[in-house]
Amino acid sequence: ASRALGASFLRISLGPKSGRYTYGEEPSALQDILASLEAEARRGTTVSWEGEGYLLLSAPLLSREGRYGTILAVLPYEADPPQDAGEMFSAIVSYLASGLENLLLRVRLSEVMAELSEAERTLIEQEKLKGLRDALAYLAHEIRNPLAGIGGLAKRLQKACQMGQKEHRYLGLIVREVERLERTLADVLDYLKDPICCYESCEINSWLDETIYLLSADPSWRSIEVVRNYSRDLPPILCDRRQIRQVFLNIMVNACEAMKGVGTMKVRTRMELVKERTYVAVSFEDTGGGIDPAVIDNIFNPFFTTKENGTGLGLAISNKIVTNHGGMIEIENVPGKGAIFTVYLPLRRAGL
Repeated sequence: ASRALGASFLRISLGPKSGRYTYGEEPSALQDILASLEAEARRGTTVSWEGEGYLLLSAPLLSREGRYGTILAVLPYEADPPQDAGEMFSAIVSYLASGLENLLLRVRLSEVMAELSEAERTLIEQEKLKGLRDALAYLAHEIRNPLAGIGGLAKRLQKACQMGQKEHRYLGLIVREVERLERTLADVLDYLKDPICCYESCEINSWLDETIYLLSADPSWRSIEVVRNYSRDLPPILCDRRQIRQVFLNIMVNACEAMKGVGTMKVRTRMELVKERTYVAVSFEDTGGGIDPAVIDNIFNPFFTTKENGTGLGLAISNKIVTNHGGMIEIENVPGKGAIFTVYLPLRRAGL
């Protein structure tokens, strides 16, 4: 474009995100005039200026969808300005605007194709997961019924039969293992189903105090110090109180197990603005040595566990509950010291 025009300086401005493209050096004596012409072009006007041996031309780069930017050219001359410069400049402006429009259309088409491909992949994965969920739910129900019968018969045998100490121990082991399997199946079914949220107004600080009181009655919590740091100006939020209590219990029980029953757990509440949305944030900080960095990316995956008798569903269910509430759970991990689990619940008031 600069060669065709015979320009000593040319600048194409495509906005703050796309930047500027220049050719040659800007004449320092004409900076104010150039800035004025460029401002006029940004307002959609094609303008020119002639004097001091220069012809200055500036125009907007327009398309059917709007304005892409501006173009500015400085044409030096000795005696008379070039007669066909205006026509040539208009042709170049039209050519550049058309080229930019085609380029942006290609970019947008590429983005749309990528989004469609991702949507297709997500849909396929969802269909696969739905089939897996249905199969797991069927198996869980099929196993649960005979398992309940086995457990019930074992308990009746314990009460009705006169047996030696060894036989009673065997029956007790059967009963305990059946109960463990029943808890595992209940966790599986809880994870597979889509729970209906029964929203009601909840004072998070009071709800936390009740949950901590329930846990403190357990002997395993006798050597754990709970330090509360509550924001006193938290508004009530709308949530399913039973489900959110389950989330808090899962996180705090995991913290207790990580600390092996001895340590300090800090519970903090506050308001936080995340991506222009207001949340009530609840943090649980333990001194349990943190999470192995090699497995931290998997802790919300269903059936992933590092515990000998764990089902790997506690945190998966918690994450699903919080996500269904429009929130999220974040982890700050300090290996060798502890971990901080923060639950973000969106601030939804009654009537909103």
